[in-house]
Amino acid sequence: MRKMYLQRDNGGYGVLITDGNKWYYWSEYNLPVSLEADTDEENAEIIRKAISGGEMYDADDFITEFNTEELAERHIAAYDGMTIKEIDTFENSKIFCDFTKYIEI
Repeated sequence: MRKMYLQRDNGGYGVLITDGNKWYYWSEYNLPVSLEADTDEENAEIIRKAISGGEMYDADDFITEFNTEELAERHIAAYDGMTIKEIDTFENSKIFCDFTKYIEI
């Protein structure tokens, strides 16, 4: 099942997408919307509205509209097979210096 998450860390925002097994990441700089709201939840809502308004791809479109090369560039192999909860635990372990938050779109 394909899902999309807004990801925030010290470096800013991005969109994390899974096809049910593999994970892909798009930086906020590659998105057709500006994520400048005051809260993470408001930025997630900006993405939801852009998707429903046809300005931005949903998770299915991101996976199906990009070719194999483009997906390979955005693939995060270390996450493959993980759930978002497992990724959250991995990213927010004490081995990393920043905090990462995920909001389902």
